[in-house]
Amino acid sequence: MPQTFTGAANKATPFFRIDEGTYNFSIIAANNDVVGVHLMDFEGNDIEVDYREMPLAFHEGLYDDVVTVAVNESNNYLMNVICDGNRTVSVAEA
Repeated sequence: MPQTFTGAANKATPFFRIDEGTYNFSIIAANNDVVGVHLMDFEGNDIEVDYREMPLAFHEGLYDDVVTVAVNESNNYLMNVICDGNRTVSVAEA
């Protein structure tokens, strides 16, 4: 920690370790029509908040924000990024 992933177009990040705790996910998307970011566990399940799947971001157009998420289980995770432009996604302890 921290981890930063950059690129363009749809792509999942490599797996990275997150221990139980609260984390800030910084998401920046440019030159895009839509961006969606899902945090997924090692089994491929979306992380749920209050028993529903929760994308970190789903937005049309440019996006630059920080989303805070409580992670309840130490595990390996990845972020599935849906974006038709350039994007940078970072994760760090809150």
